[in-house]
Amino acid sequence: MKNILLAFVVSSVLLFLIGCEDSSMNNPVSAESLNKKVEPPGVSILHESIILEHKLIDPVKVNNYYLLSGKINYSQELILKNLPSIAPGYEINLDISVDASLKDMLSSLEPNSWRIKSESVDRFFLSKDGSYTLIKTYPIDGLLDRIELNCIFTVNSQGLKLVSVDLRSPVV
Repeated sequence: MKNILLAFVVSSVLLFLIGCEDSSMNNPVSAESLNKKVEPPGVSILHESIILEHKLIDPVKVNNYYLLSGKINYSQELILKNLPSIAPGYEINLDISVDASLKDMLSSLEPNSWRIKSESVDRFFLSKDGSYTLIKTYPIDGLLDRIELNCIFTVNSQGLKLVSVDLRSPVV
């Protein structure tokens, strides 16, 4: 009888301990954990936007101004590289999408407006603590003066930064 009572007590303690164990099978699954994409080790992805609200000088007609509005969306994938043949750093995959409009501020009636829509993919190597200067030129749909939007970016491991934006003309 003593052995049966001892076996009962031991089995009760074991069942209690097993029941108190944290089991991921009993935890609810959140929508965030289902939708989150897991990147491999050494890879990180940034998704950001840069708002465009700039008054720009016309490079052809010096007394004319344009209002640039819209945004630049980008996705920056950083792949950590620690190869013995190169300095430690990142392989950068940068996708840039521009969606903006350019309005002529000095037109006599209703301001004329043109679209700037472009997508690009750039790939380059970035040293671990370095930065990269990226110059992009975007065509302006329907503008007859052959003016282009010129953007200068700085790329580092924290993202993409718009340093300057202006209008350029290959004619002038």
